[in-house]
Amino acid sequence: MMTFQSSLVRASGLNAGVYFAAYAIVVVVTRFTLAPAINRADGDRMAVLLLVVMAAGVEAMFGVGLGTPMQLLSAVLLGLGYGLVYTIIQTQVVHDAPDPLRNGALTWFVVSYFIGIFGFPVIGGWLIVASGTNAFLAVVLACAVGELGLAVMRRRSVIAPP
Repeated sequence: MMTFQSSLVRASGLNAGVYFAAYAIVVVVTRFTLAPAINRADGDRMAVLLLVVMAAGVEAMFGVGLGTPMQLLSAVLLGLGYGLVYTIIQTQVVHDAPDPLRNGALTWFVVSYFIGIFGFPVIGGWLIVASGTNAFLAVVLACAVGELGLAVMRRRSVIAPP
């Protein structure tokens, strides 16, 4: 979403910098203020909640043509959801890994994160050029919903193990 902000707001006449600024402020402020409380809460429950907020932020971007309020809503929701869920998921990866693989799990988590961060722009750029911004947003939303589905399945398996 951040990489393609200029493309996403081009037809609306909005300023992409507004999104960047709002997102950055929300991420920084919430990591300093809310992160300690979230880290003490039930990680599985918080992951689901924050991923719902993140998906809502992606969904709000579909309404960017309605003006700056939708752009800001998307930035705030994405900043809250994605900005806070990353550390929860990272912690889950490390804690779920068997003892001898714990250090390697963190390394593979970081490697996969960077593959996504640097690999998705190639796919996203192609999607925007070939199919438009709504197709791009639909794929991003599908990824967010898929991640949410995995978090729900994890929460269920933790609550009621087989």
